[in-house]
Amino acid sequence: MGTTSLKIAHVTYIYEDPIWVAVCEEVGLAGYQGRNLEKVKKLVSEGLQYYFEDQSFEIIESFENELNLK
Repeated sequence: MGTTSLKIAHVTYIYEDPIWVAVCEEVGLAGYQGRNLEKVKKLVSEGLQYYFEDQSFEIIESFENELNLK
């Protein structure tokens, strides 16, 4: 019997007025963006499901805005 381990994806949502951009370095996820944060989160989740080939995963979220990056 095989074991499965929970995959972890650290996703940072960056607010660059007027859009949200999602970045996840573990999987090379970058470029998911939109004006509505919930829609961006949905796109990220769908992308990670595809990346992890429907294995179990957890998203750990953090948030930044462009002012904090300068």
